[in-house]
Amino acid sequence: MCVSKRLLQPLGLALFCLILRVPAHAQLSPPPSDESSREPNPVLKVTSNLVILDVVATDKSGRGVTDLKKEDFTVFESGVKQSISAFESPAAQPPIAAAPMRDRNGNPSWGEAPITIVVLDQLNTPLEEIAYGREQLFKYLQAQPTQLPGPISLVVLNDRGIQDATPATRDRDALLAIARHQHVGLPFRLNRGATDEMLPESFALLRQIALSTRGDHGRKNVIWIGRGFPGLDPTVLDPHDQETFLNAVRDTVNMLLDARATLSKIDPRTNLVSSLDSQDLTGVVAPGIPDDPFATSFSFNTFISQTGGKSFMYMNNLAREIQEGVSQGSNYYTISYVPTDPAEDGKYRKLTVVVNRPGISVRAKQGFYAGKTKGEPTLEPSDRQLGFDMLQAAASGMQYNGVGIQLGDKTWNEKSGKLVVKVRIDTSTLSFDQTASGAEQTTFLVSMAALNEKGKLLTFKTTRPTVEIPAGQTRQISTGHTTVPAVLMLPQAAKAVRVIVRDSSGRIGTVDLDPTYLAGLALHLPPPNAKHRRG
Repeated sequence: MCVSKRLLQPLGLALFCLILRVPAHAQLSPPPSDESSREPNPVLKVTSNLVILDVVATDKSGRGVTDLKKEDFTVFESGVKQSISAFESPAAQPPIAAAPMRDRNGNPSWGEAPITIVVLDQLNTPLEEIAYGREQLFKYLQAQPTQLPGPISLVVLNDRGIQDATPATRDRDALLAIARHQHVGLPFRLNRGATDEMLPESFALLRQIALSTRGDHGRKNVIWIGRGFPGLDPTVLDPHDQETFLNAVRDTVNMLLDARATLSKIDPRTNLVSSLDSQDLTGVVAPGIPDDPFATSFSFNTFISQTGGKSFMYMNNLAREIQEGVSQGSNYYTISYVPTDPAEDGKYRKLTVVVNRPGISVRAKQGFYAGKTKGEPTLEPSDRQLGFDMLQAAASGMQYNGVGIQLGDKTWNEKSGKLVVKVRIDTSTLSFDQTASGAEQTTFLVSMAALNEKGKLLTFKTTRPTVEIPAGQTRQISTGHTTVPAVLMLPQAAKAVRVIVRDSSGRIGTVDLDPTYLAGLALHLPPPNAKHRRG
């Protein structure tokens, strides 16, 4: 299969540190005084190599099995038995709240509750199947109680990219109302065979789901209604492009593992035959190459199996398949262990979960990559290439909670059109490194983006502040905040402004400017013919 540079560029950009280095001065501020009634926000130790596996167990009839114990499970990493350090059964999962709590940054949080994310794939799926899948989603929702068993979010992927992302909710009627008004896009790219455009758009959504939900600590059950992205053979690429592409894939696999995200597909085709089509064949790993499943093949089905998901096919009742996918994704065992091999060599670690009870099948993530891969490209970016994930976070409409942020004071210069916003960042969600003096230091990206009424990106500015906490104050990191400025020249067509913060570990947080504040500036913004370059 011929792969164009247009495909490789956006996938490779996801790995590059595309930033502008500018100095910044910030001080650690004390935590707010009104947080005692809010959910605690645990400190994330990104240097920990703890592996968390969510395991679904079923019997021969496909029914869930929920009475297994810790001693029934054995975990192997690359053939080496691991010691299970923590175990939680489905029965031990806490009750799910009727509505999300608010964390200490004011963001909605479902805590440890599993979240189902339903993707309506209108990019890779023919129109008649899109209509059928949408109809069956409505049928599933209408059969549910008014308070859904667990929170569900809807996302549409079409020719325009990621659209109509909704916050997770247990309110069935609210979700139905949103679903009815979601845009139905025609699959023009599919009709003209633009696979080099469809693959990066679909791949981007997987990355953004993982990134946007890092702040939610429970499992993410992604139910993809549609055919999924087309596959490709990475061996046809030249060595440099192949390494760039595979690094992006490996990075995304680890993102999904870190976010506890599992991908399942519900194929809306009703006339499938029980044989693999050409798209599915790309996901079959060649015999004799067991180490890295993506080295010789790349397909949607590979991602399904690697994340511990399931492909629902050859069935005519999509509503029942959605029900099964949601139910299985919400009833799972959680197993944690610390690998016996701590080496971060970028190699693939194959995971195997075994149950000692006859007749029981289990599904869990099948592997991950240990640390950074060798040969990862380090290219100096242009000002227009500010990072694939950051740009996606700016324009996708999804809410990202991996980094806790709030907006403070705002100042706007009417003459120049410059907007300055103070961004208050939760230091417990940032990654710090210790300096020789005993201080803790972190460097992160802060971006501000303006979008028009159609959600199209108009202008985008990124800075890279470095914050250092003196040795005597480092204990405050878990409860403190730091404040840095974000600056943007606003064009008159701006209808929305979003601030994005990206931690060095890859976690992202977003917050949107109050629309009423922006509306108050609309009469004073520079005219449309004024030029605003992406900074």
